Amino acid sequence: MRLRKLLFFIAILFVSLPAFALADYQDQRVNFFVEKDFSASSTSYVSASLKKISANAYFYVEDSWWNGLTSAKKEEAVASLNSLASEFDSKIYPILTAQFGFEWKPGIDKDSRITVLFSSMGGSYKGYFRTNDEYEKIQIPNSNQREMVYLNVGYLTSSLIKGLLAHEFTHLIQFNQKDRAYGVADDTWLNEARAEFAITLLGYNNAYDQSYLKSRVSDFLDYPFDSLTEWRGQAYDYGVLSLFAHYLVEQYGVEVLSSSLHSSKVGAASIDSYLKDRFPGMDLKQAFSDWSVAVLVNDCSLGEKYCYKNQNLKKVKLVPFNNFMPFLGESTINLGQTLTEWSCHWQKFTGGKDGLKIDFKPANPAAYFKVRYIIEDNLGNLSLNMMVFDKNQQGQLILPDFSKQNRSITIIPCLEMKTPANGVEEKDYTYYLSASTLNKATSTIGNTTSTGQGNSSTSTQIKLPFTLDKPISQMSRQELLITIIKLILYLRGINS
Repeated sequence: MRLRKLLFFIAILFVSLPAFALADYQDQRVNFFVEKDFSASSTSYVSASLKKISANAYFYVEDSWWNGLTSAKKEEAVASLNSLASEFDSKIYPILTAQFGFEWKPGIDKDSRITVLFSSMGGSYKGYFRTNDEYEKIQIPNSNQREMVYLNVGYLTSSLIKGLLAHEFTHLIQFNQKDRAYGVADDTWLNEARAEFAITLLGYNNAYDQSYLKSRVSDFLDYPFDSLTEWRGQAYDYGVLSLFAHYLVEQYGVEVLSSSLHSSKVGAASIDSYLKDRFPGMDLKQAFSDWSVAVLVNDCSLGEKYCYKNQNLKKVKLVPFNNFMPFLGESTINLGQTLTEWSCHWQKFTGGKDGLKIDFKPANPAAYFKVRYIIEDNLGNLSLNMMVFDKNQQGQLILPDFSKQNRSITIIPCLEMKTPANGVEEKDYTYYLSASTLNKATSTIGNTTSTGQGNSSTSTQIKLPFTLDKPISQMSRQELLITIIKLILYLRGINS
């Protein structure tokens, strides 16, 4: 009996040991290396103390920030830490590891918990992940030798903090599932796309008005022609890839992100591998082209691929470049624009009289352009088509009686690259786009003279707003006087 009681006491003591041990770590102080460029004080290290321990994480807070708080603010911070720790263990950790896989566990520090450091950050930085921490100090001297993420302490009590932790934790998972598993680093844009969508996956973007997603939509609409694959760490980089990641998942399932992670291929190649296997004939280029239409019209009646189904994204529509063609006489608009690889422009043309001719020409025929166009008729119906190129990647559209039947046409030139490479700056390519009216009822007075340079020519023309019965060269003196009087009366009518 005494032996049984002794064994029971030992068992109770054994179970209680972790709690005693964890209590001893409370307020443990550690000096951490941080990224100088992200630090509010441009320092390369901070002192922080352990404030919370959960089943899956240690939560540290920068000492200088903590010591500047009032008692009331400290209580608020502790409450936020408790809530975040609970959310991480019960929701963030299990859902993201189930979808994308686990972080390195027990990892470089031989500890099953990750480390979350709250420190002061400058600018608009909200958090980051350092691959340096996943290596021994002998390899990288400023490694913290932990599975670790960094969050801006200014967001500790913000409603966004759960999403920010989810975003950075996804990066921690990606390092283990891609870098360590296959010995390759994924393209930054794709890593960020997964981390952006993780917030939606967890439901943190459901309350849209205060959501992380709302700010990304704003970033995108401010600069929609940013390159999808070129990463500069700017807000508009997040905007375009976040909107594209949400579209990609809606169309092809969240597995398009997780499957590409569990592949020895990186970037576009890993996406292509999944799409071609599950959706024959589909690849990233085609998905990107479809998306370029969706963010303009966002209309499922045009086709299921040309809209968002997420309630928070159903009203997203970018504003195209607007080009107005005069209703009177003939006119031409000439545009010379530059696109970066994996980006698009949206050029809308309205107005004009009768027919319309549109010409597209790249400055470099080797550039991989794809041009789609959308016509909106007078009833508001949309039709989508693809511009056909010749061997020099030049295309032309002839649209008779365009203005009588339609409101507008939007040309969508997209520049794609077959295999974007991580860390390689994307190239810029120029294209030329012209739109000319084809006014059947307008006659031309004038002569065309050769410039003496091949087939090029210039013309001096006078446009008349009425049809002549015969060429001027064949008119009598009286017919010429009548024509002049008609023109004077017309001009007086305009100026009256």
